[in-house]
Amino acid sequence: MSTLPSAKTIIEKAIKKNPRADLNSLHSLTYELMLNYRNSYYQSRVNDFLQQSSMRDLPNNTKELIKKELLKPISIEDKSYSNFMEEVSRRVSQAFQPLSGNLAELCIEKKLNDLGLKIKVHYLKRVEHTDLMIYHPQLLNASKKHRVEVKNVALRERGTRGLKFDGDSIIGFFNEPSEFTNENITIID
Repeated sequence: MSTLPSAKTIIEKAIKKNPRADLNSLHSLTYELMLNYRNSYYQSRVNDFLQQSSMRDLPNNTKELIKKELLKPISIEDKSYSNFMEEVSRRVSQAFQPLSGNLAELCIEKKLNDLGLKIKVHYLKRVEHTDLMIYHPQLLNASKKHRVEVKNVALRERGTRGLKFDGDSIIGFFNEPSEFTNENITIID
């Protein structure tokens, strides 16, 4: 298994397993299935890693020891993780998401400054649940404002949600052109 199944696939499997499950039971089933898929996913990734050419010549008992250690549950600072890879990936993700978002905002701010706009004169940052609030210079505290959401890396629901609730425009740096589906474009429009 190289990819995880969709939520729809998991719930369909849970419903098939117990079509009369109440809401809490259904959720419990989906959670169990998700954990099983996650464990299978980690195992397949470790197996793929151990099949790489640099590992192929290792004795089988060494491969099994590596696999066992990589998949062993661990606890760090009173938090439990299903394995070493999960702990590392969470820390990296949690560290880089805000950094990535801040860098995107600073890139936009640099461009605003290059165009002659000044903070606290033409725009404010992170006010009223939006990333940037741009004003006409004489109307800084007036009702004439334009809310801009800055998004980075992925459009998905974050971008469309940001426009729906927090922004009039979106500026973004997206790495997957396929995310601009007809549905997302319609929502943005």
